[in-house]
This record gives sequence, C-alpha cells and structure tokens, in this order.
Amino acid sequence: IENNGYWFLNIGQFQLAFKYNPKQVEKIDSELKNVNQYSDQPLYISSKYQEAYSEIYVNLNNIVQRIQFACEENKTCDGNLPIKNCDSNFIIFDISNETNITQVKNCVFIESPIENLTQTTDEFLFKIFDIRND
Repeated sequence: IENNGYWFLNIGQFQLAFKYNPKQVEKIDSELKNVNQYSDQPLYISSKYQEAYSEIYVNLNNIVQRIQFACEENKTCDGNLPIKNCDSNFIIFDISNETNITQVKNCVFIESPIENLTQTTDEFLFKIFDIRND
C-alpha cells in the first residue's frame, strides 16, 4: 500500500516501510541469508548515507537486538566506534559505479551509485524478507 511517498507491507506481526516498491528497483542476483539470521542479534552498520541507513533501521529495528554504527576492521573511521568484522551481523554501505549486494559470512556489502543507494538497500530488504520483484 502506498501512503505519503512510502510503500507499506505487513508480514506477520511486522509492518515494513520502503521508499520503493519491488517493481521500482533493479533485481540484483545475490545469495543472502534470510531475515531470521538477524533476529535478536546485534546489527552493526557502516554508513555515511542517512536515507539508506533509515531504510535498514525502520525495517529491522523491531527484529534485531539493537542497531549500532561500527567501523569495519582495518579501516579508519571517525568517532569512537566499535571495530567489527564478518563474525558479526554487519551491513557496509559503499558508493560504487557498479550496483552489487554481496554476503561474506555475516557481512553484507551494499554498493551502488549514490543516486541508487536507497533502491539497492530496498532490494536487499526485499531479498532477506523474501519479497520478490519479478
């Protein structure tokens, strides 16, 4: 259901909200773990992009134990952030000329041009919640 520029979907006890609907995003071929992987676990985020972070927060905050910014191991980050690697549930956003979603152990790398980052983030969410866009 579209309302005030967002698309809402009820799945079980959860109401999800997306900036885009599945027909508005590019389908990306990637193997990702199901949303159950995140249930009652901390979720770490590396992102400088508020809108993409907000999509994750709105849709996973009631599923995960907590959402916290973190610094990727072997990277330099501003602030006093915990250092995390792929042993933890960790979503890392990056700007790239290519659009890609990759899972390595418990890390998900979401890469795209900045103008498509929210669409790519929604595609990630569609995939982990098993919402198809075909």
